[in-house]
Amino acid sequence: MPLNWKEVPQLPKAEGRIEAIDLARGLAIGLMIISHAVSGLVGIRNVPDWGMVPIHFLTKFSSSLFILVFGIALAVAFLSHTQSDDWPKRRLKLWLRAVEVWFWYKALLVIEMLPFYPPSEIVDALLYGRFAIWVEILGFYAIALLWIPLVLPLWARAPLWSRIATIGALTALTIWLQSLTFGGNDILKALLVDHEDHYTWGKSAAPL
Repeated sequence: MPLNWKEVPQLPKAEGRIEAIDLARGLAIGLMIISHAVSGLVGIRNVPDWGMVPIHFLTKFSSSLFILVFGIALAVAFLSHTQSDDWPKRRLKLWLRAVEVWFWYKALLVIEMLPFYPPSEIVDALLYGRFAIWVEILGFYAIALLWIPLVLPLWARAPLWSRIATIGALTALTIWLQSLTFGGNDILKALLVDHEDHYTWGKSAAPL
């Protein structure tokens, strides 16, 4: 059957929980716990370089798996509903979830930094003057859940050729943005794209 580039890809509407997504999410959480337990409780500076190799080999994929599951879950659970009458309700649910994730991101940021940093640096991190380490993927989710619901209806109506073109354009845009200085605002660049001096997740990594 020939591939129709003008056709709008359709996904079946998901009903209830999907076991495969729950399994992948559970695997990612388990790998993340192993990684953080070793490097966090033992102290990453106390672990020999060779000692982190097997840990990273097993767990480095956990962050990428989280993002993959996030994108797939959005596509399966929400994308097919963007043209239905209950989409405003579902969109509000995503925005409320963004607020919830953002709250826990900030709460866990304080818990992470409290034993090691003075209050002034914790406040600086709360105000996006710097970033923590272990909880930053939650910050990625919180911000992504604010703007992705606005894009999903457009993505749902887009034909196959435009989806592929959008992925290519976003890749090119990300490469170009990496070369910009953002007026010396490293925090903004880290949030929107990436920055080698800051541990965070750029929005250009958000899955569509």
